[in-house]
Amino acid sequence: MPAADGSPEGLSEVVDQFENKAKDEDDTVTVREALDAFEGRTFGPLLILPALVALAPPLGMIPGVPTTMGLIVILIAGQYLVGRSHPWVPDFIGERSVKRDKVLKAAEKSRPWAKWVDGFLGKRIQVLVEGPMEHVIAGLCILLALMMPPAELLPGLAAVPAAAILFLGLAITSRDGLLGLLGIAISAGGIGYLLYKLPQLVERVGGFFGS
Repeated sequence: MPAADGSPEGLSEVVDQFENKAKDEDDTVTVREALDAFEGRTFGPLLILPALVALAPPLGMIPGVPTTMGLIVILIAGQYLVGRSHPWVPDFIGERSVKRDKVLKAAEKSRPWAKWVDGFLGKRIQVLVEGPMEHVIAGLCILLALMMPPAELLPGLAAVPAAAILFLGLAITSRDGLLGLLGIAISAGGIGYLLYKLPQLVERVGGFFGS
């Protein structure tokens, strides 16, 4: 069940609210419209949503989508760090749109594993996801989001930082410090894997500019 202020407390509830927002729209759903579904709530769901979009097929496979979602995470987490309660996004991001049917299809495909993830949630070691630790997590999410544009150069690699952001956002949303530790572990692994793939990324960038 959602919290008293309507904030989702699990991944399934984030998917449901995202889907309901899409159903209210006509042909397309803009980034700003999707974020408006969580306006005034805790910033955890606002981190979950772009990470979920970057992971969920078919949305996450559209070129440029992971990069756009990474920019949104940077904006949301950065504004949280400076104390802004209602995140702002510039028009060139906020007005980007996706076909409504693709959003609904992504929500439908995400629901089974969202329910599976929710089965592991619990209010554990909350000190790791409250107070100053929220700022630590926000900073880590910015670092992970910065990885997404270069990671998009190699198929599937952007899913690694997106998954870490998803778990960290979910840890804050559900107040689950144990999940937060898992998100931090995935973050460390993702950063290490990106460094391992760095020569391939440099080669890909060199080939792009040399062509």
